[in-house]
Amino acid sequence: MFEGSSCPDSVETAPPCITLRNAFSHPFDSAIAAARTCYSSRLISSNEITDKQRLNIGAATFYSGHHTVYQHAHFEFGVENVSRQFVWSFLHAHPFYNSEQQSQRYVRLDRAQAYIPPVSLFFDEGSRAIYEISIARSWAY
Repeated sequence: MFEGSSCPDSVETAPPCITLRNAFSHPFDSAIAAARTCYSSRLISSNEITDKQRLNIGAATFYSGHHTVYQHAHFEFGVENVSRQFVWSFLHAHPFYNSEQQSQRYVRLDRAQAYIPPVSLFFDEGSRAIYEISIARSWAY
């Protein structure tokens, strides 16, 4: 604890954790089905796609620049132990990224939580101590 402050005694740390939560089972077929639907009077299902369509429609849409059909294949990831700054400045900068984020109303503020890099060639014990003190003091304010 820092003298004369209400800084926490320590900073809780954990490495970033990325979990694949959901994915299309046949993303290429979904893209081809989307392309076929553009030129059909009905909605085409991914289980209707043939090998010939994968080859012909896949090449035709890609080389003609009709790339939006490839955006139909989605992945859902759970991302933990990263900063809001990382989400805002890196992930949200991608045009096809979409996210939901834990509301600040439910973020615990009674303990300091931040990722602290391990000691390495570029981050020695002294630097780590300064980093932890900075986090603890920032948290107190």
